This record gives sequence, structure tokens and C-alpha cells, in this order.
Amino acid sequence: MKNDDPTPLVREHRGRWYTKGGRGFQAATVLLIVASLSASGFLMSCLLRPPEKSSGGAATQNDAKSGGLPAFLFHDWPKDPDLVLVLTGERHGYVQPCGCSSPQVGGVERLYNLVQLLKNERGWTVLPLDLGDTPQREGPAGLPNVQGVLKYYYTMRAMEKIGFRATSFGEYEAAQPLPFLLDHLFQDPALTLPPVLACNVHDRQKQFMPDKIEQIASWKIAEAKGSKLKVGVIGAIGVDVGDAVHKVDRSLSFDDLRTILPETIKDMDAKNPDLRVLLYHGKPAQAKVLAERMTKFDVILSMSDEDEAPSKADQSGKTMIVPGLGHKGKNIGVVGVWRTGKAAKPFDLRYQQVRLGEEFLTPKDPEKDHPITKLMEEYAKEVQTGEYLAKYPQTRMHPLHGVYKDDEENKDKEVKYVGSAACKSCHKEVYAIWEKSNHARAYKTLVEIAKRPSLRQYDAECIVCHTIGFTERGGFTNAEDTPNLKNVGCESCHGPGSPHLEDNYDKKVLALMNPFKEKPGESEIQKKQRVLKLQDSCRKCHDLENDVNWEFDKRWPDIVHKEPKQ
Repeated sequence: MKNDDPTPLVREHRGRWYTKGGRGFQAATVLLIVASLSASGFLMSCLLRPPEKSSGGAATQNDAKSGGLPAFLFHDWPKDPDLVLVLTGERHGYVQPCGCSSPQVGGVERLYNLVQLLKNERGWTVLPLDLGDTPQREGPAGLPNVQGVLKYYYTMRAMEKIGFRATSFGEYEAAQPLPFLLDHLFQDPALTLPPVLACNVHDRQKQFMPDKIEQIASWKIAEAKGSKLKVGVIGAIGVDVGDAVHKVDRSLSFDDLRTILPETIKDMDAKNPDLRVLLYHGKPAQAKVLAERMTKFDVILSMSDEDEAPSKADQSGKTMIVPGLGHKGKNIGVVGVWRTGKAAKPFDLRYQQVRLGEEFLTPKDPEKDHPITKLMEEYAKEVQTGEYLAKYPQTRMHPLHGVYKDDEENKDKEVKYVGSAACKSCHKEVYAIWEKSNHARAYKTLVEIAKRPSLRQYDAECIVCHTIGFTERGGFTNAEDTPNLKNVGCESCHGPGSPHLEDNYDKKVLALMNPFKEKPGESEIQKKQRVLKLQDSCRKCHDLENDVNWEFDKRWPDIVHKEPKQ
């Protein structure tokens, strides 16, 4: 796809979704892959600009304005490494902080800015490499993964602009499914996207070499302009991840690394790499065992055990093991490489984990010409012109949608969302509280405040938390057809209001509308359990990435309201 092409990347034709020039898959396969990932809160779809200054931490936006790296980074490194490896992975679809709160971390724009600072301020030669698990498996707030393929494509294009030389894949790519993703990557020969590496894919060349184009390679010799070092990079899938990928896609299986990896190293060594790096889809403990058996690697990047990875690297002989970088692109790993001139130990390696905080925000002046900002705007435009809001099926149901199912007289009656204005006449005091809250302006923020990129009112991954009932039966579809369901309203918490309008005193309806209401004789334990469920309901949108300062006890008083007297 050319950059100026406004037509959707993914098209529907005769019941199938097609890429431009790619293979087709059944719509249900592409649209409704929903897995166990929690709500993905700082996705590309929601990018409100954070405040200019961070509310915490030693480094602030002022550092970015001055064009300098924070002083605490790399302070104990010798000067002028021969090469710097920038390592990333396990992004899980998190492309940019949403900007709904501060301080947020992560995102490809900040990663780009950090790489530029390493190059331009320090004068270092930088070689970025990525582990994979780049896409999301589920949209935010439980949405189906309709935009996952498109976002992966734009994330890989961002990685191209940053200068990545290689990536790999894991369970997250396999769930898209993997062939569908790879068709996107290779559809535009003008792009030089980072190659995907995995040496032990069974029948790799047969499965992933359409039209004689190698979609998955075993290894790559990567070089960075300004360095004489040749870096040999291998991708490998560990046995546990291989089993998980096979469950997601039965067409994918993996050969034993004990056989394949020595053969791959031998093939790669024919090109005389100076430094050897393994992108290993396995846990740190497995990476350590592998390093003990395969002693030729200088650096192994493994997966993370937890959402936040250790800040220090491990060592096994001459091999540095980076035990993951955490999830969601919050942290990156930087490995400095110095030649020693000694045959027994040819390189000295140093490791620094860097958290992508607000000190790496783009200053306002160069913002309009920033390559990643422009790319995000292109993504937003494609979501609009592709009419992605309409691609989300209204299949989810609130418990109130089934309130008439056992009522013979009313079982065919349709349960509808009615909008907050319909509640005003009977609930004047409650409506006044809501009207003063940020919930009442949720949609407006997408239209008037969100400008990096713009057009977020057409992006379902923002809309789901800024409107009433999106993807639920009778919920918000778009501003033209359902204007009364804009903003976070009464029915966002209480469910579709038509049954209550039909009968204000229906006890069954009232119970379903107020599931968190205190019950007579409630014990302290029952109260805590009820409040926890209420908090979980709020957390669908006020998650840890979107609302980093969220405290239920402090925010609940802003919207709490008593049940009106009947």
C-alpha cells in the first residue's frame, strides 16, 4: 500500500476479507479472534497528548525540549562504544500512550526519539532488534480484534523508520493469523520492513515463501552505518511457545532447536559475523539453559516472566542474557558493545534498561514533521476512510437484554439504549451530577482535544470507552445514527434503559440496573467483594495504562449518586 492511498488496507469481498494483493481468510477468522489479553489501554487508537511536564520521576519533558538524554542514563559507560544494540519486544499492540493521564510510558514515537538522541547527541552507531509478539490479541475493553492486523502493519512501518534490522514472532502474531500478517508486510516492495526470523519453523520455505519471496528467514547478517561490526541475528521459537502457537494455528509446528540451532549457526558463520544475537521466544530460565549448551551467542534476548522485567541482564559464560523487557513497550534494552582485541573475550558488553517516560516526548515545534506522528495520522485516516466502526458487530449483550426472555407477554419486546437525556426528567439531581462530570464530555475530547493523531471519533478502540454500549445490541454505532449515545452516560453503567422507562418499579429490572447496590444485612466481607466488583467495572476503561493515577476512593465521589426515592 502506498502512503497516499486512502483506501482500506483490509477489504470485504463475497464474505471474505482480503488484503491488497494478499490471501483471503473467512471474515469470522479475522474479525472475531478474541483471546485472554486484558484490556489494551494505551493502544494507537487513543493518543491524547499528555501534559508538558511529568508529574513524577527525575526526568521531565524539559529534558526532551533541551534535546538531551537524562543524565542518569549510561553514566558509567566507557565513551564511544563500537556499536549499540537497541532491543525491544512483547509490545502486545501497545503503540502509543493514550495521553488520558500522566505520566504514561512507552510508544514507538518515544522510541524513535530515544534512538535519535543516541545517534545525534552521543554519536553512537545504533542497531535496533525486536523479539516479536508485536500485535494485540484483543481490542481494549473486550473488543474483537478488528484493527489488529492494520495496527501491526503500521507498527512495523514505524519500526522501519526507527531502523530495526530484524524481528521474530510468537503466539500473538500466530493468533492474527500469521500468514495474514505476513501478506501485509510483503505487499509493498517499496517498503524495507524488518525481516521476520525463526529458524525452526517446520517446512518454513514451503509455507512462507509465496512467489519466491522469503517471508520468514532463519537468520540475517545486520550491519549499521558507521560500524564495521557485522551482527549475525537468529530467531528461534522455544518449545513452550511452539506448543502454544500450534494450538492457535495447527498449520504451524516447530523443529527441535537442539538440531536446528547448531545447523543455523553454522550456516550463518559462513558469512563471518563478529557478534551473534539470538531472538529467543522462550522464558529466561530456558534461555540460560540454551546459553550453556550453545556458547557461541554474545547476546540472547528472551521473553519476560512478568509485565515488568528485571533491570539487569544475566550472564552465562560470555553470553549476556537479557531476561525480557516487560510487556507493552514500556521498557527497552540498550547493549553497548566494545571491542577488546582479545581472542578469549573479543567484546566487552554493558546493559542499560531504559523506561520510555515523558522525557522522550516530541517537542511541539518539530511535531508536525515528525515521521512517527505523520505515520500515526495516516493510520487514523485509514481507519476513518475504511469505516472501521461499521466492521464491529453488535453482538455483546447486557443482562438487561434478556430481561423479557421468560415473559410470554413481552418476550418479543426489543430492549434499547435510550441515551442519558431520557433519564433527566425523573432523575434531575443525578443528571446534574453527571452533567458536571468528565463522563459527559467524553466524546467531545475525541473530536476537539485528541489531535495526535486526529479523527479518534472514528476509531472504535477509543469509541468503546467514550460512548454508550458500543458493540452491544442497540448501542452506539456512529455520531450520525446514534447521537444520543455519545459520551459515557447513565446506561454505560446501568445498561439499556428502555425496560426502566416501560416500568419504573419492575424489581427485576431495577436489580439488573443496580448490580452494585448495597443489600440489606450485608457483612463487611460482602461489602468489600461488592465494591471490588464495582472497581473492576470501572477498570475496563480506567485501566493501569489509560489512567495511571486512578484511585477509586478518590474518583468515585465525583460521580456517586443516591438511588432516587420511588
